Amino acid sequence: MSQFASDFRSFLLDQTAIAAAVGTHIHVGSVPQPTAPPYIWIGRAGVSSERTLDQAQGTAPDEERWDLEVWSDDVGEVQDIAELIRALDCAKGAFGDGTIQLLIVEDHADDYVPKGNFGDEGYDLAAFQIQILMYSAGTSSSSP
Repeated sequence: MSQFASDFRSFLLDQTAIAAAVGTHIHVGSVPQPTAPPYIWIGRAGVSSERTLDQAQGTAPDEERWDLEVWSDDVGEVQDIAELIRALDCAKGAFGDGTIQLLIVEDHADDYVPKGNFGDEGYDLAAFQIQILMYSAGTSSSSP
């Protein structure tokens, strides 16, 4: 798992209310089966950079975009966890072992295609696009 993904997962687990709601069920890229709901799935959606003519090759991106999905078999539980995710909007500072300048939470459009569940269990979903601006990795690495 990349340092950014590990830090993102750690950041979410550091949120007491989110950790209380989903335990350690925050999955990056794929969800192991079987995983009992509720759970959160995150996956990288893209990056952006502001470029200059004198910029060094390989400079880290200025913005990371990630999809975040909340899954449960209880629509009320999905909405409760979704409110916890929305409350992260405008977070700054510590981000796992790294730091960020800003985290932006937006609902996904109605035509978004979910990626965190390929079963036919009939789970409910809340989907978000998360933008993280100016991430700086910390000095230590962590993996779940």
